[in-house]
Amino acid sequence: MAVGYGLLDWRQGGKVANLTNAYFDPVTGDGKGFFADTAKSAARIKRNSTLGTSYLEDAGFVKLREVQLGWEVPSRFANRVRAQSLNIAFVARNLHTWTDFPNYDPENAANAGNGGQGYDMGALPTLRSIGLNVTIVP
Repeated sequence: MAVGYGLLDWRQGGKVANLTNAYFDPVTGDGKGFFADTAKSAARIKRNSTLGTSYLEDAGFVKLREVQLGWEVPSRFANRVRAQSLNIAFVARNLHTWTDFPNYDPENAANAGNGGQGYDMGALPTLRSIGLNVTIVP
């Protein structure tokens, strides 16, 4: 018998200050991206109050957090390995994020402290994991 399970996570609304793009924005107009003049970029951010609204991004998303597909092996096969029951399952976590946020993940923040929440500053994406789960009942 096959069994499946999935977990979708959804958030609508909220804003994230995109400090990654604010800092590395090509303000020189030469289109070099990460090679932009960071001193000019920092000056522009300071000039626009603290950040301005040009770098506020929608933090809404839909995430496929977990998928598990399992198969209960028939008892005649489980008995061959001296087991009462045998279950094999494919498990995957953090498979995909659907969002308009331009960087990896709108949930990532600069840090978890009081001053860093709601700011994206070059955070790495959430790790994806894929595995196989085997449950044997002797």
